[in-house]
Amino acid sequence: MKFYQKTWFVMISLILFFPLGVFLMWKHKKFNKLGRVVFTMFFGLIFVIAVSGILGSEENNQATSTAPIKEDVEANIESDTDEKNPESESEQQKQADSKNTALGNFSERPVMNGSKTERIGTYVHVHSDRSLITEASLIDFVQNDLPRFEDMNWVVIDLNDGYGLHFLPSMPSADYGLIEDGSLSKGYESYLIYAEEGSIQKNVNEGASGYKPLL
Repeated sequence: MKFYQKTWFVMISLILFFPLGVFLMWKHKKFNKLGRVVFTMFFGLIFVIAVSGILGSEENNQATSTAPIKEDVEANIESDTDEKNPESESEQQKQADSKNTALGNFSERPVMNGSKTERIGTYVHVHSDRSLITEASLIDFVQNDLPRFEDMNWVVIDLNDGYGLHFLPSMPSADYGLIEDGSLSKGYESYLIYAEEGSIQKNVNEGASGYKPLL
């Protein structure tokens, strides 16, 4: 009898290399049929568990080794996206600057018809404060900012205390008084602003009293 036909070799084969062991066991009819079935199922289960463990370990190692590469690729993509993104810091700063005026930040608001059912135009609402109002800032606004709003119906400078200035974009003049719903409700003063000469002419409306002067 050759060595691979012996029972001890068959048992070792079942433990170390199940396919060979089960082949030899059935070929040389080691043990009775029930014994062969039991050994086949038992060692087969051990073999499947061992192979699954090895494959799982290899997958984990592969995932671990590729993770840094994936992170580097994602980082490079994000970096490229940031470089190509039009919303860069400089662009955002330009957009922020475009909303600034010499008297404060502005927003565009709708002009509605009398029944408030239809939009008929647009006006500019400048969020300002009395601390920002000087002759120099008014001249700067008329010279550099007001021309930007030539397509608007009017411009309101809201002083955040119930008072404000009302400009028409095509005219270097302003009316000062109480504002309500984005327009002048009662006027107290008017100003002619000569930007090129750097001077302002103030006129107080007839009968105006008991109000807070602008300048």
